[in-house]
Amino acid sequence: MKTDYTALIEHLRENHFVEGDAFSELRAWRPLIPKAADAIEKLVAENERLRPKRPKPVSKTRRQKLADAKPARDAYREAHPWCEFVEDNGQRCWRRSVDLHEIVSRARGGSLSDPENLAALCRPHHDWTTTHPREATARGYLKSKAVGE
Repeated sequence: MKTDYTALIEHLRENHFVEGDAFSELRAWRPLIPKAADAIEKLVAENERLRPKRPKPVSKTRRQKLADAKPARDAYREAHPWCEFVEDNGQRCWRRSVDLHEIVSRARGGSLSDPENLAALCRPHHDWTTTHPREATARGYLKSKAVGE
């Protein structure tokens, strides 16, 4: 009986169990799941192809603002080690927080270091927040605020 491991790989990708450098760790599974080896190699190659090769350049002004806000952001991250995202059913996310999301963007007058403007999120929920702005606004993860308010 032939098993299609593509569904397994898609499940891992969709549920963000495999992201970033963890793709290359999938190679360690090859000997354990020989039938999935081709699918794993394909997934690893696809991830390496899509991953940006160089980080985006950061302006001196932005670099200085980030440096000034670093102590406050580090303190917030330390105080909130788990993702703060809450599902519709009231269940909190169980993943570790890796990103600090700014509820009011800097372009709209938000602060980099104000704890009221920060939310500690895992990467999947941070990505969801930025790709679903209408739903994120309804849940309070995004707010519009005119500059100068």
